[in-house]
Amino acid sequence: MLIVGLTQAYEAFGDPQFINEAESIYSFLKEKTYKKWHFFHTFQEGKPKIDGFLEDYAFMTQATIALYKTFGNKTILEDALAFNAIVLKEFKDDASPFFTFIERSFF
Repeated sequence: MLIVGLTQAYEAFGDPQFINEAESIYSFLKEKTYKKWHFFHTFQEGKPKIDGFLEDYAFMTQATIALYKTFGNKTILEDALAFNAIVLKEFKDDASPFFTFIERSFF
């Protein structure tokens, strides 16, 4: 959500510091907490830890869409599609219209 807020601050104030910080955070999270089509919830002591929750994928999808709307970078939009594909595969409850908070592989 911080990335979304920073992109909105950039749009409102035009200060490149906001968008530079948003891009930096996004790049860090994607590089450090996204491994083999899997998000981790936290990054501590130089390592990703704790499997990602549904909200982690949702927040990163929001971030990618906010960055895409600001820059029009198609690669970032493709990230959003990839994150959503994982959500549908790993978090969708087949017995209902709802999603689980943790990946189905935990059940």
